[in-house]
Amino acid sequence: MTKGESAVNGIINSLSPLWTVLIGYYGFKVAVSGKKMLGVAIGFMGAAVLVMGQAGFSWEADAFYTSLPILATFCYGLGTNLTKKRMQNENPMYTTAISMSMVGVPACIGLFFTQAPAKIVAGGVWPSLMAIAVLAVFGTFIAWILFYRLLQRTDMLFATSVTYLVPIVAISWGFLDGEVLSIIQIGGMLLILTGVYFTTRQ
Repeated sequence: MTKGESAVNGIINSLSPLWTVLIGYYGFKVAVSGKKMLGVAIGFMGAAVLVMGQAGFSWEADAFYTSLPILATFCYGLGTNLTKKRMQNENPMYTTAISMSMVGVPACIGLFFTQAPAKIVAGGVWPSLMAIAVLAVFGTFIAWILFYRLLQRTDMLFATSVTYLVPIVAISWGFLDGEVLSIIQIGGMLLILTGVYFTTRQ
């Protein structure tokens, strides 16, 4: 990120389950229990506490660029509802291929309007390209297949609740790398787990 705080965007990313619930309830007439709504609220609060507990956290960011990840989470919520309603019986591989094509084709076209082609020709970027390829295969393609399979077998809120676990995983990797966990961060993780419990409990 060059225009906004990455920590703030980490909190905003946790809006995905909330948008999923609101769009599902008001746009698709999906019934949501009060217990699950409570779980969504607790999970979001835990994510906010967890990220704000990071050293150097600040709210300084341009309002326009902050609104972009909010719009993205709204699209996640809308996409999840549409996928559940329209593509429930489709093969997750097929759904993933459509999703990646709709993103990948415009991205490849846009790539030629940047300095990326010249840098690739000049060389010295292959290690970075390999790292991107690994992330694309495992962090996007395979992850999307698993997400769509999870969405088929469970409800939308259960599937999108994995968003709350992203900050926990990130903080855990930092801990393994020698970073120190604060009491605030531990409290945030406990709140997230409590929220996920209420959200996913049948």
